Amino acid sequence: MHLSAYRRNLHWESNIETLLHARPDVVISTDELDAEEKERLEQAGPVFYVPWEKNWREQLLMTAEFLGETKEAEHWLQTYDRKVKLARARLIPAVKDDRFLIVRISKQNLFVYCNRSMSEVFFRDLPFTPAYGCDRAVYDRPVSVEQLAEWDPDRLLLLVRQEDETLAYWKTLQYSMPWQELKAVRNNRVYLIPSDPWVEYSACAHDRIIDESLKLFSEDCPK
Repeated sequence: MHLSAYRRNLHWESNIETLLHARPDVVISTDELDAEEKERLEQAGPVFYVPWEKNWREQLLMTAEFLGETKEAEHWLQTYDRKVKLARARLIPAVKDDRFLIVRISKQNLFVYCNRSMSEVFFRDLPFTPAYGCDRAVYDRPVSVEQLAEWDPDRLLLLVRQEDETLAYWKTLQYSMPWQELKAVRNNRVYLIPSDPWVEYSACAHDRIIDESLKLFSEDCPK
């Protein structure tokens, strides 16, 4: 049953009405709700609030315990860790010491960007070397093309917002001389990534980030 995610909290009342009519057996929710939202949500059924301050592994195990599926979650994590180990074995020889930068483009603005998923999976589990910040940092900082040149990343991952003004700016940016002079651009090591799964913070999304990383850099992997 689809709920509205248009603008944070804009349609929360109608969303909860939808849940009340659905009569769920259980509700699993982020704990980032105010008291009124929680009071209304709990009218729909038993609620388990996933604590945002916990890391994704803890969130998975806590949710699994609530559902009586702890062994299944532990098995999933073991499988994920094996997958990471195999991915490292393929990717590290391919990218060697290359330094990575993730950039978000919105409207006519650039942001050097790293969310929790990127920090904990891309820069820690795999692990790739960041050109900015550290492998445990989370940031969303405005940046210019000239600053990108100063950091001189070997590889660029781009999150381009899918709306007209941003896409028009991105088209223009690609043909600008400062952009063309970036090392990653010259070496054809610029990768467009979608918001799904890269901005989602969940076990499922992180499993897919490993898959997506293998696809992105497969041409560089040893045969």
